[in-house]
Amino acid sequence: MLWKRKSKYKVEVLRTLSTLRLMEYRLDFIEKKMLGDMNSLRNRLAELRTSGYRDEAEALAAEIAEKKKVVDSIVRLRTSIEKLRTRLETIRDVGLTLTLFRGIEDIIREIRENVASTLPEMGLLLAEVESRIGELGASLPPIADAGFIEKRKEIITNEEIQSILKEADEVATLKKSGFRGLGDSR
Repeated sequence: MLWKRKSKYKVEVLRTLSTLRLMEYRLDFIEKKMLGDMNSLRNRLAELRTSGYRDEAEALAAEIAEKKKVVDSIVRLRTSIEKLRTRLETIRDVGLTLTLFRGIEDIIREIRENVASTLPEMGLLLAEVESRIGELGASLPPIADAGFIEKRKEIITNEEIQSILKEADEVATLKKSGFRGLGDSR
């Protein structure tokens, strides 16, 4: 990890990442459960259609259509949360700037507003994540002091680049001359 020392920021970021992962797992569970329910309903629909119960079949078809809409919105929500988690992991790993951190808060707010009425549990979890991100963004010290970045000491020199290019040229020359054993299967 790129953390120099333990800090409250690291703990809060890790706690927020855990909450986002939990949300992803719950949404995945809900999606799979609903898909299973939809398959059962489709089987029941086929039975109703063959038995001649048209009205019941139409009502069941409408229920399946509604469940499909909910599943589609769950997939979109899970994808949004995954993007959010990935962005936060990038901030954690690379120690990006405070402006990206604040951009995450806006994304969370938008997702929460879209999902709060249909999935209240996810809305509450997103409110908790939004609160944590807001607190972190407001109290984050300059990035060098937060323990996010470890200064890299390795510098790639021009000589190293030239050495790699020279080696690649030698391999290419050997391949052109018909040397077998370098993965060339002519």
